[in-house]
Amino acid sequence: LVNFDMDFLKISKQRYKIKFGLFADGTDRNFTARVFEPKLAVSSNLGLLPIDRIFSPEYFQPDLMYIVETTDKSDAYTANDNTYAGYVMFDIPVKKLRVVDALRFENDEQKVNGFVRTNGVPVYVHQRNQHYLTSRGLTYSLNAITHITHHATHPASPPAPRHLDPFP
Repeated sequence: LVNFDMDFLKISKQRYKIKFGLFADGTDRNFTARVFEPKLAVSSNLGLLPIDRIFSPEYFQPDLMYIVETTDKSDAYTANDNTYAGYVMFDIPVKKLRVVDALRFENDEQKVNGFVRTNGVPVYVHQRNQHYLTSRGLTYSLNAITHITHHATHPASPPAPRHLDPFP
């Protein structure tokens, strides 16, 4: 994160400022889950028990019910998300009114790699979002301690990698 601030114009006591900066952020995710499920032994009739009793500890025996791991390659994914941005902002005071206008350019690149659960086919998501985001702030000073402020912005948020993954 880098920010710069400087006066670009001074008229009487009014100072007009320009601010600009750069931003970079990246995240990597390596997700792996293990999946287990209960299995009934062939000769077991535990499936006839009421639901509140079927998973009682005394029934977990090799000849009644046991746990097996069913982890599949689709139970894992890798992802990364890189965001690069730059902004320019003008701070313009006009008597009791202060106007702040800004423009931000954002480049976001997301990659997700995984597998489809039903057939094991690889899934590759490569999504790139580029946005120009604008904002305006107005502040009116009624007196030295009371201000009326209004802000308007055009936000954009790319989905998090976990929203793009093939993991259910």
